[in-house]
Amino acid sequence: MPARPRVFVARVDDYDPARIRSAVSEGIAFVGPRLQGNVVAKADWSYAHRRRGSAAYTRPELVKGALDSLLAREPDLFLVFSGTANWGRSARRMARKAWGHPADFRRQGFLALPRVFRGRVSICPTDEARYYRYQLSVGRRMNHEERRSVDEIGDGCRYWDRVATGWELYHADGVLLFPKLKSNHLAHGLGGAVALQGAGFLRGADLLDGHDQHHSRRIVDLLELTDPDLIVTDAIDVGVGGSPDTQAGHRLGAVLVANNAVAHDVVCAHLLGLDPGAIPHLRLASSRGYGPLDLDAIDVEGGEQLPLFTTRVRGFGVSGARRVDDFSSHFERELGVPFPLEVCCGDPYQGSGAHGLLLDWLYTSYDLPDARERMKRWPRASVLVGDCEAQPTSRRVFLVGDAAIASFRSQAAYLQPLLPVPTGMERWLGALAGLHRYRLPDGRTGLAMAIPGSPPSRPAMDRAFFVGSLGRIRSALTFEALGGLLAGLITTLLRRHRNRDGIRVVHARKIQRFVDRSWREPWLGPAALTLRKERGEDSS
Repeated sequence: MPARPRVFVARVDDYDPARIRSAVSEGIAFVGPRLQGNVVAKADWSYAHRRRGSAAYTRPELVKGALDSLLAREPDLFLVFSGTANWGRSARRMARKAWGHPADFRRQGFLALPRVFRGRVSICPTDEARYYRYQLSVGRRMNHEERRSVDEIGDGCRYWDRVATGWELYHADGVLLFPKLKSNHLAHGLGGAVALQGAGFLRGADLLDGHDQHHSRRIVDLLELTDPDLIVTDAIDVGVGGSPDTQAGHRLGAVLVANNAVAHDVVCAHLLGLDPGAIPHLRLASSRGYGPLDLDAIDVEGGEQLPLFTTRVRGFGVSGARRVDDFSSHFERELGVPFPLEVCCGDPYQGSGAHGLLLDWLYTSYDLPDARERMKRWPRASVLVGDCEAQPTSRRVFLVGDAAIASFRSQAAYLQPLLPVPTGMERWLGALAGLHRYRLPDGRTGLAMAIPGSPPSRPAMDRAFFVGSLGRIRSALTFEALGGLLAGLITTLLRRHRNRDGIRVVHARKIQRFVDRSWREPWLGPAALTLRKERGEDSS
């Protein structure tokens, strides 16, 4: 790998696999890494839909063009597509729905790749795979108080101590990422390579763990397992301006090839008009040695086209509310009618926590014209998120997240469940268990829907708003998960069967492909192991 990170920017106006293959071949010749042996690949299929999510996922045509180039260069190369989808969704189902225009991909999406490249490509989603539990060592482990604190914590602290994910990452000879370039307000504006690997390999049980104030830190922690050797990015159609799942697509006409995740995201940030230094997960990754933040420290081929692409992004003319408490004014300014929901949020504002997830939930309806019209007819209600001291003006109140529930409970004269729920039955009754009667100190009474979690999951928010409004408030994706119940059941059975003998603990520092990485060198000998060696104990 060259001493300086390299990024290749090519102009590719459409999804013609021949043009993509040519661009990727030129990019690989420039950036230099040579993938060999067994490689773990990850494409962005967090959410896919033919109409609603056309700009949310990596198109299979781009992957086919890239594989045409890679597999022709290395006859012994074998790729395993791994990773997960959004919380509550089967990754295999999303891979199938990530469709493309060629006949090979119209019905099967990414699942057609093993047939197109017979014997060279397979698909094994992480949510149905055999797991290893990886012991991390890059950075100092956060203690319990630091995990719960909202105060500033040093860049050297890591959120994860051990993380469970697919066993293939331990044995792979390389990692290949296929991100989708898009704006993502849950990742401080940029959905790139670092964000893709940081959430795309986590189990469903871990997707919300630390998602509030530690989201940036935990996705950087995963680079110890998934620091990619090669990145090929779909920037032909990009999504900007709304939810990363449903925002409108715009033709940018670019393909990026890179050999460093941080350098790749720095170039992508400039394409979208963002400041890389203001994106926390890029700053954290750079401080740990994963790559530079300065564009001058990166070798960029095709950099003369960056101003053209940046101008195109500005020309899209798309802007959205960046904070959830700005959404009401944005809605009224664009549609000419008041937004029916009163949104009140408390500090600290967490863009990747309950505040950001509520904004994302609102965007999934606002991004779609038909659903946007239905939003005008939503019943009036007050929505409280975070540690909010505001008094609601509506009798119907939604409390999003643990902080909002605790804050409202401390202000109300009483807050009691509408239905008596036996201890341990809350999860089985779902949203019905969250219905509460309340009375404020000024005598006003009403119904409150509590949505617990720090932050709450997307399906929990869907159910709570639907039940709390008697079916009148729902996002455009409320019933999306219902279609995947059978796929989810099959995924669960496969996962339990493959991990029936337990999950083996391995040390990330022993992954052979990372031994020579510069970011690994300061952490090859943890202090605890040094002491054990001095005592003559076994350090394995």
